[in-house]
Amino acid sequence: MSFNKFLQISITLLFCIFIPLKVGATVLYLIPQSQTVYQSETFIVEVRLDSEEEWINAVKINLNFPQDKLKVVDVGKGGSILTLWPEEPFYSNENGNLSLIGGIPGGFSGEGKLLSI
Repeated sequence: MSFNKFLQISITLLFCIFIPLKVGATVLYLIPQSQTVYQSETFIVEVRLDSEEEWINAVKINLNFPQDKLKVVDVGKGGSILTLWPEEPFYSNENGNLSLIGGIPGGFSGEGKLLSI
């Protein structure tokens, strides 16, 4: 039954390339998809998900970014469709990666925000 499916999204994504990625029946994308940012400026990117009418109840994401070009300053869960966090979102500027694991009791179908970076 699709409601009980465990959705695992493992993605290698350079933040410099704001192209939606399709994994199974799900699209993971960043908002804004493009913007001009100058050296030493801070900006916010939302990690969003479109389940494309499939029901999901869990998400696992691994993002990689060029640590010589970008640095994560903070990760925000506010407004996220994920309400269960078995592990807090984790990022390492040294390794250039960010990971999150979250769940949605009752499941979710549609478009929604996962995280702000």
